[in-house]
Amino acid sequence: MKNRVLGDLSGIKGHIEQRIEALYDCVIPYGQIITPEFAREMAYLTSILQREIAVYINRRGKVAAVSLGEQSTAPLPEIDGRRSEKRLSGIRCIHTHPQGHGALSN
Repeated sequence: MKNRVLGDLSGIKGHIEQRIEALYDCVIPYGQIITPEFAREMAYLTSILQREIAVYINRRGKVAAVSLGEQSTAPLPEIDGRRSEKRLSGIRCIHTHPQGHGALSN
């Protein structure tokens, strides 16, 4: 089953859409939050699209979800896998801002 990018992909060129989908193929090594290469790719895509990108990464370093947002917000979907409400999910969210600032999204 092919992983699906969440969000509105209308108007995005095919080769850019393929690069966004290729984020699912990346694996982050154990002990790292994100690799420099992965961060550069997310920053590049954000800069050309001028839209936020959010990526969920599980404990094994596999990309669990990719979400393409708007200029000031990115949708954060519910992710399955939490064993109970009292435990951490093991999912981390990495997301970008088009202007490169660290302010919280709407």
